[in-house]
Amino acid sequence: MFRRFLPHRRLFSTSSASNATPTLYSNGTTPFYLLSWGRGASGQLGGGKEERRLYPSPVAHLLLPDSDPRLAPTPGRLPSEGGTSGVEVGISCGLFHSALLVEGGAWVWGKGDGGRLGLGDESSAFVPRHNPNLRDLRLLALGGIHSAALTTSGDVFTWGYGGFGALGHYVYHRELLPRQVKGPWEGKITHIATSGAHTAAITDSGELYTWGRDEGDGRLGLGSGGGPGEAGSLSVPSKVNALPVPVAAVACGGFFTMALTSDGQLWSWGDEGEVLSWGHGGHGQLGHPTLQNHRVPLAIKALSEERIVYIACGGSTSAAISEKGDLYMWGNARDCQLGVPGLPEVQPLPVKIAHLPKCANSVVACAPSFLAVTQPPPQFSLVHRASFRSQHSQLTSAAGPLMAERELIGKDKLVLRGLQFHGFHGVKQEEKTLGQKFAVDVDAWMDLSTAGETDSIYDTVSYTDIYRIVKDVVEGPSQNLLESVAHRIASATLLKFPQISAVRVEVKKPHVSVQGIIDYLGVEIVRYRKDMAGISP
Repeated sequence: MFRRFLPHRRLFSTSSASNATPTLYSNGTTPFYLLSWGRGASGQLGGGKEERRLYPSPVAHLLLPDSDPRLAPTPGRLPSEGGTSGVEVGISCGLFHSALLVEGGAWVWGKGDGGRLGLGDESSAFVPRHNPNLRDLRLLALGGIHSAALTTSGDVFTWGYGGFGALGHYVYHRELLPRQVKGPWEGKITHIATSGAHTAAITDSGELYTWGRDEGDGRLGLGSGGGPGEAGSLSVPSKVNALPVPVAAVACGGFFTMALTSDGQLWSWGDEGEVLSWGHGGHGQLGHPTLQNHRVPLAIKALSEERIVYIACGGSTSAAISEKGDLYMWGNARDCQLGVPGLPEVQPLPVKIAHLPKCANSVVACAPSFLAVTQPPPQFSLVHRASFRSQHSQLTSAAGPLMAERELIGKDKLVLRGLQFHGFHGVKQEEKTLGQKFAVDVDAWMDLSTAGETDSIYDTVSYTDIYRIVKDVVEGPSQNLLESVAHRIASATLLKFPQISAVRVEVKKPHVSVQGIIDYLGVEIVRYRKDMAGISP
């Protein structure tokens, strides 16, 4: 979520731009660029600082042989048959961190708390860092609070925050270094996937094991009830016995899971490519006619006539690509993230996205507020992986209906009151040199219904993020007018959070040299997203 994509554009001649970005891997003469864009408040863009990029920008580059690189396995995608030779390259995007995989090695960057980077400490990395603790990798899957990797020998390693059991180590503490998951399975693991707080793995015989957080919604597929740990978590990898046939690929959503079946000799309907789903279904993301939660896997009957080769899960949306290249989507359509006008807010059954070209060789990723599909155009080599959690790689984001001023009354909003900072704003010289106290109030209007239903921080905007914007502006460069201070706060908030429709900012000066008794003097402004086009903070 990307999740989320970071495509690598193939260039046919070396350019001077290659000298402006670090070379992470060199085994040839053809440069491939790692690009990032979007929200990078935790350093997950890899550009060396916390930033927001409006357009794809180079982070680093690889020097590869002339032959096209191979796309590394991707969670949710059936194993490819054959394929081109060449260096195997892929990426994975978590909510706050990112990773690059090249020929079994890994580079990581982004937020490091909980040890999610696997470098042995909790330090963040703002540029890609080679992780010497990861080698012989086949697949990387980054979650919200942890990370997982699959090696070429079929072993699974996890690291990061373990409070919800997502690491699968039978305990609930963090791991600063990659640690092998000693599951109860026999044979090798061939496929893994992860989400915000749960993980899944498939054996070479098609058995599916899950572990992590399950608050009774059934996302682990283990039946009624959750696990014994915090928030119903289960730290023990457990076999999903309710699956009637072997599976070949799995994708983890915010509160649900989907799997693709493999050849089932005992089940004539279990032909490779049937889709099963389970977990929280309140937004129609399971693809069944009802919105009920399902604690055990059920086949998505609406896709029974299609052979599906790739599935992707978002927070409350789902997508599938058929062997013929048709893209289907279903789930939460409140902000038009399914890409089809006129759908109800909840679309429980898969709908074909008819206005896209065939997507058989594409990569699809679902995020809370958008869908992105990429295809390899002429003269491009597509080498990327996407993840639904990626807030820092989105191409577009739907802000929902913009509310007119009269419609703001009584609508959902985030409220911040009495924020106080010392700043140096004002026309007088003493105000710019000595400074004074400023008090700020903020209202941010956005739809909070989804967050109320899911109880997930991913479906809202954190108060602390808005607080940091106010702090940076008030304690930042001196402005002559309070109007300018208020405008910078409002515009920065709208630019950073596309789900916010309008912002009210009040900036107050409690200590003003006037002849009279006052509580404060100040300004109050209201800014709407529709009015912010082309305006920078």
